[in-house]
Amino acid sequence: MKVLKNLFLLIFALGIYLPVIVIAVAYTLVTRLFKPGELSAYFFSFAKSLSIAGATQGQHLFNDWFVKPDGYRFGAETESASHNFGENKKRETLYPLGYALAYLINAVAAGFKDNEHIEKAAEK
Repeated sequence: MKVLKNLFLLIFALGIYLPVIVIAVAYTLVTRLFKPGELSAYFFSFAKSLSIAGATQGQHLFNDWFVKPDGYRFGAETESASHNFGENKKRETLYPLGYALAYLINAVAAGFKDNEHIEKAAEK
């Protein structure tokens, strides 16, 4: 029964989160439109929190599909996906699919002049 209760809580939380976050982002865009420094900081903070949430909530998938059994495990509630991919790249414990995603993350970051993004994230 605990599983069903927690599943209900998850569904309820997602049901609340999704509409609230859409409203919150729209509100922030409207109220900070002419404050580019604040808006930029908000976008960065949002992206980082999504990376941490994704690495935490996706830990079972990521650990099974992207990381070898002796690799650095996803799931810490304070570490971003970039940090985890960087740690595993350094340790050479990524599966080919993990290397592909690590490459993609670095390629996107390089487009914003953030070269070797996952490697730097692993050092933090």
